[in-house]
Amino acid sequence: MLYGFIFPLYRITDILIAGSISIIIYYICSRLIPKKRVLQPEKFVIRRTGIEETDQAIEKGKEYIDRLMELYQEISVPEMKEQIEKLSTVSRKIFDFVTEHPDTTGQLRSFMNYYFPTTIKLLEDYRDIAKEEIQGQNIQTSLAKINNIMKVIEKSFYSQLDDLYQNKALDIAADIAVLESLLASEGLQGGIKG
Repeated sequence: MLYGFIFPLYRITDILIAGSISIIIYYICSRLIPKKRVLQPEKFVIRRTGIEETDQAIEKGKEYIDRLMELYQEISVPEMKEQIEKLSTVSRKIFDFVTEHPDTTGQLRSFMNYYFPTTIKLLEDYRDIAKEEIQGQNIQTSLAKINNIMKVIEKSFYSQLDDLYQNKALDIAADIAVLESLLASEGLQGGIKG
């Protein structure tokens, strides 16, 4: 547009020059300005197990995960968005595991009744106070505390997932012990490299 104000655009050469300049400016701007990464909320798909307690836990988990993704869209702080993304990912893995292993549903009681809802509440509080234009000492302290506790919460979510695998790990260890015993009885244990 600026070129059009300075030079007349009725000659073909002027039009070509203006077009070339526009392309060059677009290319330079696209290199200098990073593309914004937008996470589209992926809906958590529920798979029914036929076990009422498990299905209820998974349904509640879906509500929590959907709420996490809503908060992801509402919070503008990149570090907090990253935390929410991690929590969402590990939460999906937790509920996928419970879907495949309904006998582990009982292990989710404190996670479902306290950790997850409290995490949602903290994120809602963070969203609300982060919007304040004037941020005094109390607001800054509260934001910092929530930011610090989110790292601990992330570890607790991963710990919850790891705890779900505990019985699986015990089953694997038992299977290996039986196999080693059988191989030893057949004189084949020397061939195992561990």
